[in-house]
Amino acid sequence: MLADRIQSGEPFLSCLDDLGWDYVFRASADTQIETARGWKTLRSLVLRPRQGRFFQHVRIWKGGQRRTNVSCYKLPRKGYRVVVWYLVSSLPATQERFVEYACRWWHECGWKGIKSALFDWERGRVVDFERVSVLLIGISCALWALWLLGRAHEHLPVLKPTTTTPQPRRKSIIQDGISAFTNASKHGQVLSFTTPPKPRVLDYLRTFAPLAKVDVMQ
Repeated sequence: MLADRIQSGEPFLSCLDDLGWDYVFRASADTQIETARGWKTLRSLVLRPRQGRFFQHVRIWKGGQRRTNVSCYKLPRKGYRVVVWYLVSSLPATQERFVEYACRWWHECGWKGIKSALFDWERGRVVDFERVSVLLIGISCALWALWLLGRAHEHLPVLKPTTTTPQPRRKSIIQDGISAFTNASKHGQVLSFTTPPKPRVLDYLRTFAPLAKVDVMQ
């Protein structure tokens, strides 16, 4: 489960514990954790640029009893505001947590485009749980079909093997599926589902900023 600061708190995490779900969420800079030198806010921790700082199984939220793992990272970029992430997770505090959380914005943008631009969910003003569950089933089936079509008619961009120069993002597989369906409908063509080709996940060089474990607390 990926979550931002507003949605995260002890009641929310307790629900995830009951479900047996792991989580990674971004904590606010004012969040307090217990260190070897007492309670400190995350903003007061000393972070070296491009070097991760990790706290394993520490108490969080003064006055509470929850123990969790905290990963901190500071990324300065010339001409941009410094980015600082404080991530709290049920998983071990490692550099992989930053990569996982970075996917959150992609998920949110994708879901927004699907429910609003594609299915126009809000216009129906559906709030009854049983009807919402039916809509979720319908959307899931439609997305699976569009994904299969998108994989069969995927646009393959030409990208340079570098991580330092901005490059055009790959088109969404779902969007490729929508385009294939629209074109087929317009020209009266019959579409069929076939076994999708082998996934092309990270088939060109992509690396995360180097991290050094300069401070690991047990």
